[in-house]
Amino acid sequence: MQGIAIVLMGTFNPTIITPDWLARHKIIDENEVDSSAIVVIHPEVSQFTVGDLIFEVNTERFVLHVTAEPFVRSVDIVVDIFKDKLSHTPISAMAINYLAHFKVPSHKHQTALGRALAPLQAWADWGQTFEADEPSKVGGLVSLTVQQSAPSDRAAGYVRCTIEPSNRIQPSGTGVFMQVNDHYSSPGAGSSVNFMEVCLDRFGPSMERSKEIVSSMIKFSESL
Repeated sequence: MQGIAIVLMGTFNPTIITPDWLARHKIIDENEVDSSAIVVIHPEVSQFTVGDLIFEVNTERFVLHVTAEPFVRSVDIVVDIFKDKLSHTPISAMAINYLAHFKVPSHKHQTALGRALAPLQAWADWGQTFEADEPSKVGGLVSLTVQQSAPSDRAAGYVRCTIEPSNRIQPSGTGVFMQVNDHYSSPGAGSSVNFMEVCLDRFGPSMERSKEIVSSMIKFSESL
């Protein structure tokens, strides 16, 4: 299971971006409006789904989740909105987030991965209390985040990866969740057009890097 979320930070009007508005501007097809589901449209927040697309907008944050391939559609939609239709929108930061859940053979394997990433020795005597015969009582890693602080492909930003147990793969204790947050800050003094150029230019390399990070972790988990 995998997905994409493109996140923009800036100043937004949640009531503008609706299924009807997207269709009227030919960002989505007219027939997709009939299958859309609106959670809320309000001056402070809007949230709705259109097929495999999930839109979440408040006055400071825009998020487009894409839950099925082709993920590049996320770029097409965001660029169409903020480069072509709402190019005046002030944007201060952008993230291209890749999310993935992968299955491991058993709770024992999931625990072994957690122990490798967060060894019990670091937690001294308290760490020894994490061990238990019953899987539901085993303690250990809940969430770990690592960061590349100064990537060479941007003026400002970072690449951050979080790993934790999956809450979607069943049975519980047999899955791992990873999110790679590819974050860009303030190119062109907050110009939405400049951010969209970055999105177009960096989406492919970002996906390649993110998938390689996840793939490497899968291979590492299989070696334990």
